[in-house]
Amino acid sequence: MKPTIEYVRVTPDVPDELRQPVEPPKRRVEGLKDVGLVLADQAEALDKANGQIGAIDCILTAAENDVEPTCPGL
Repeated sequence: MKPTIEYVRVTPDVPDELRQPVEPPKRRVEGLKDVGLVLADQAEALDKANGQIGAIDCILTAAENDVEPTCPGL
């Protein structure tokens, strides 16, 4: 008798806030100061997006290794 292999689909829990796009605020650009503010907004949005990607990677890596995720900030 052949052994039975059962496949079980495991879906890790990824919080909704990590699955949302990161969009910087819309600003009117009228002068050089405004350009600086837009660049600061872009850098902040990029940092947030990269943090979300890192958190998702942490969750998925934990699921792949069959352990509970211990991600900073979650």
